[in-house]
Amino acid sequence: MPLTLENANTRVLAAEYAVRGPIVVRAKEIDAELKKKENKKKYPFQQVIFCNIGNPQAVKQPPLSYPREVSALITAPQVALSSKATTLYAQDVVDRARWCIKQMGNTGGYTDSAGYAFVRQHVADYISARDEASSGKFLPKASPSRIFL
Repeated sequence: MPLTLENANTRVLAAEYAVRGPIVVRAKEIDAELKKKENKKKYPFQQVIFCNIGNPQAVKQPPLSYPREVSALITAPQVALSSKATTLYAQDVVDRARWCIKQMGNTGGYTDSAGYAFVRQHVADYISARDEASSGKFLPKASPSRIFL
């Protein structure tokens, strides 16, 4: 049976996009009040931290540097493969980037439409290990040929 509005779960139909909901509207009002000197003592806090949109930097979590640095080196293989790479980046970052570059063959804009084979293999290995560990049973291994990234 095809999914339609008539047979869809009512909870899905009632779901709201909270980024613009009443809580966020009220938080913005309080935030504006706190910026006025006369309202500094109105609340038992001095600032509003907007954490409703999944932005970890809004709650002072530093950005994850490892994947960003590996990606930067992959897109600049001349840096990754240079002898000076480890003066700019940590050894594990350089090692991972060099390994990826070797697996990729090139870093052009086009890949297999399903994604790089070595990445799909890693995903399949992870899924297999996760499913076996969580079930306690032997399950068929995930196949990279059935994974599309």
